[in-house]
Amino acid sequence: MCQIIVKHRGGSILTDHLTEAATNNPDGIGLSYSEGKLIKMAKGISLEACIQLVNRIPVEELLVVHFRLATSGLRDTCNLHPFLLPSALVFHNGVINSELYQEEIRSDTAIFTSEVLAQLPANFMSNPYILEMLAEATWPDRFVFVGFQQRKADVQILNQQEGLDENGCWYSNDSHLSDNWIDSTDSQYDLLQPPADASNLQLESRKEIPYWNKEGGKHERY
Repeated sequence: MCQIIVKHRGGSILTDHLTEAATNNPDGIGLSYSEGKLIKMAKGISLEACIQLVNRIPVEELLVVHFRLATSGLRDTCNLHPFLLPSALVFHNGVINSELYQEEIRSDTAIFTSEVLAQLPANFMSNPYILEMLAEATWPDRFVFVGFQQRKADVQILNQQEGLDENGCWYSNDSHLSDNWIDSTDSQYDLLQPPADASNLQLESRKEIPYWNKEGGKHERY
């Protein structure tokens, strides 16, 4: 089912919670965090690198960490969260039970992101009607969107009531707790080494139009 941890501004995540979440959801780690006017992300980082990064992110910045427990698609970097939209990043906790979203290579979230969420207008994060529609259509799954609202990094959580709040953080379920340990010894995911600064992709707010700054070049999306 995976686990999403959202650290709001001023919140803090316990290292034990990161360790337990990784143990119970062993198929790869992806994360995103704000850094001033940037939103950065990294996929396939080790638990050790994740803990180090979480501990050095300033308390006033946003952070979202995803621990994958694969239910469909390959256990590879391409199926790790977050997924990229033109104006936001997507994290998902749940299983989209439809034959339309099942295949051997891509996960259900990867397919849903490219075939459904990518069709939403660029300003969907600030549209309460779209968010309410998505929340009802996907309940009880939890989605977290990271993007910009009024030039400031922000998060929107769908079906937030299905999760837990603690120390200024939101947990999509309770798999970060030690008494919820799951034996997942069949995981074949081979963790990759993170980039040196965990910033292989970053989103910047400029004139209300975010653009993706990829390593090796830039391209704007309108």
